[in-house]
Amino acid sequence: NHAISQVSGNPYLVVEGGGPGLYATTGASGDVQDLNGILSITMEIGGSFQPQAEMVKPLCDQTVAAGRVFLNEVLKAE
Repeated sequence: NHAISQVSGNPYLVVEGGGPGLYATTGASGDVQDLNGILSITMEIGGSFQPQAEMVKPLCDQTVAAGRVFLNEVLKAE
């Protein structure tokens, strides 16, 4: 969450699926991957499924920052 905050300048909350204010899902790809021992991540960044055009680049930057942290953590664990 620190990496995204550095890019966006805003705090970012990391929660496990079904966290506060999120909608419940079942049978999503993360569930299937977990059951099969496959590490996965699902990120939702931004406050809209259809962000304004000027928000696309900043949201992409935040997603890349989070993805890099995820990959670095995976590589450290091996």
